[in-house]
Amino acid sequence: MRYVIGVMAAVLLIFDAAAAQQTAVEEISAGRYANLQAAVTDMGAAPRSLIISNAQTISSPLTVPANVALRVTGGGQIAIPPGMSLTINGAFEAPLRQVFTGGGAVRWGSHVATVYPQWWGAKMDGVADDTAAIQRAIDSFAGSGAGVFRAGVVELVGGAVITSSLKITLSAVILRGTGWGIQADALKRGFIKWEGAAGTPMILIQDALQSGVEKIRLVGNSKSKPSAAIEIKQSASGPTQDQAILRDLYIGAYFSTDTDKGVQFSNGILLTGAVNSDFNVCENITIQKCDVGVFNNNPNASITNWRNLAVGECGSGFKTVTQNSGSNWLFALNKVDLDFAGPSAELYITHFVSEGSGRLAVMPYSFNELVIKDGSFQLYRLHFTPADSDNNRYLIDGQNQFGGNLIHLESFDVTAEVGVTVNHVIRQKTSSPGAGYVSTLRLIDVGGLTANNIDVGGAAGIQDNTRVIEFRRKPRNGTLAPASALVHLNGAVSEDNAFNDTRTDIIGKLNLYGGPLKVRRIPAPAFPNVTPTGSGTTPYSYRVTALTLDGETAPGPAVTCLNASRLTSRVYNTITWASVLGAYAYRIYGRTTGSERLLKTVTIADLGDTAPSQWVDDGSLTPSGPPPAANTTGNAEIEGALTIGGGAALAQLLSAAATLDFPATAAHTSSDLTITVAGAAVGDVVALGIPHDSVSANSLFTAWVSAASQVTVRFNNYSGSNLDPPAGSFRVQVTKF
Repeated sequence: MRYVIGVMAAVLLIFDAAAAQQTAVEEISAGRYANLQAAVTDMGAAPRSLIISNAQTISSPLTVPANVALRVTGGGQIAIPPGMSLTINGAFEAPLRQVFTGGGAVRWGSHVATVYPQWWGAKMDGVADDTAAIQRAIDSFAGSGAGVFRAGVVELVGGAVITSSLKITLSAVILRGTGWGIQADALKRGFIKWEGAAGTPMILIQDALQSGVEKIRLVGNSKSKPSAAIEIKQSASGPTQDQAILRDLYIGAYFSTDTDKGVQFSNGILLTGAVNSDFNVCENITIQKCDVGVFNNNPNASITNWRNLAVGECGSGFKTVTQNSGSNWLFALNKVDLDFAGPSAELYITHFVSEGSGRLAVMPYSFNELVIKDGSFQLYRLHFTPADSDNNRYLIDGQNQFGGNLIHLESFDVTAEVGVTVNHVIRQKTSSPGAGYVSTLRLIDVGGLTANNIDVGGAAGIQDNTRVIEFRRKPRNGTLAPASALVHLNGAVSEDNAFNDTRTDIIGKLNLYGGPLKVRRIPAPAFPNVTPTGSGTTPYSYRVTALTLDGETAPGPAVTCLNASRLTSRVYNTITWASVLGAYAYRIYGRTTGSERLLKTVTIADLGDTAPSQWVDDGSLTPSGPPPAANTTGNAEIEGALTIGGGAALAQLLSAAATLDFPATAAHTSSDLTITVAGAAVGDVVALGIPHDSVSANSLFTAWVSAASQVTVRFNNYSGSNLDPPAGSFRVQVTKF
């Protein structure tokens, strides 16, 4: 058995050796031939590896077939004279040094996906000018004409200096580094530095499908600013410029490590042209110290997504004339974070944080739309001039000529640098009388704003139905926030229609199926408490009520404490309570138990975002009026007609009360007295409320409108004797249809 197994193993080894001999790729030195053309011609159709270890020159255009792999070793080089081309359809292997010389072109087939500028003589040492070598590497993937693109990667290993624009056109080339680094890196890796003239882009991607730049840092020059670090351009006659890919980039000055700490670029990333530039993907990008961080100035680059974008210390962080979307944006110390540069410009962002910038957004055109969900903004004094008053320090400036823009902030927080006071944070106005476009301001779960921070209106004569506001604050540490408001304003903002965040003025038609429709009273504030800071035996008592625009609640339960007999700024009582949904203000009554009197009315704006709500009694205020005896909130007012059950439209209910003392009235006669009811007209329906003590047997009270604003009440004595009804308070109700 062992003998048989040994023989079989020997046979298998013989077969394996034969197979290996048949499949081995024969390596042939190009030095055996008179020139490279002769060597390639002699390779035949079998797979072969052609070794180039010495200098070779082509004398006519040469195509290396796919079955021939070129491998450059030792001192091998290929000289390609101007006007000649070397097309390599097979595999190619070479060290990171110059292997192509001359002015001719290299073209690749499908077996080569990545090339290196060093093959064309780039030093990549952060000192030498590598422009021409990098450009020739890019051009090696150039397409043969409109619609014929070649894809490939130009790998940048080291740091490069360029003196003119690198251009990616009619190809699908990715310019890729090895990860961005700083200029002080001893290995000079991960950056391209500009030493050219001002006004041109460092990298121009034009009419190139699925081209892009990845994993590299772009260093500009504040004394000779490029127009952009990267410009993506669609020419009017070009085939297409869609699906550009920009990722893992750092553009501009690198904090304290650069010797050039100035503004290095006019634009960090610039999109230009007017046609065909959609579906661009831009992610993991940091831009620092540019006049404009990102400028999407191509109105057709409208389906561009920006993910993980950080922009700092720029004049405009993100500027656009068209629609963009994005997520995870971090902006800092820009003069303006978001700059709308034309009509119909739109930004939709999720997860946005801004720290230390001057303004969040400037929206000077009609039909601009800004939607931010889940974000925060810190208003900062750095970018304001002395001429900027507090009233002009806008978080969002949405003033434009014709109106019709949309501002939507959701799950958003607004803060201000210490020492910066803010009155108007959001301005949404139109300056053109008669503008009829609807503008919408939605602030949903927004913290740090009050109604006083919102400036909405327009020129006199502005058309109706042009302002809609929805404002719902964030809950404060789990407590209830004030009610939502959907408010309609017109241009001539008066006291009746001025914005207040407890109003609910609904535009249009409200259909509530199934009911019930209720206008609810709000309750008195819950969980009141009082905490003294001093000590003593003097008792103090406090009650808190809540206010709406139409009334006040009855006071909540009394809370008491003991403190010094005299309250001061250092010895005081702190009253706290839970916020009430729908309240716009609160009143605190104190100080004597059982006879508390009004001390202070505090609005939500006064309270800020503290939770629970609180007020400090330091003894400086003198108590005045008593608290209300009943809850007067939850009222409803209808200025138009009311239709119930499909019946007649009820236009108005009028009512008045008066004390009437009818005289003694003879049997089978009547006596008349009158009550004034303003607005009553002859023929209106009258109902009469009669005091119980004024009712006598065999008698009847009736009422009617006897003259304008006058209701006559008649006492009818149907008995057989004189009757003198006791005086009482009579109420009449006049119904107008």
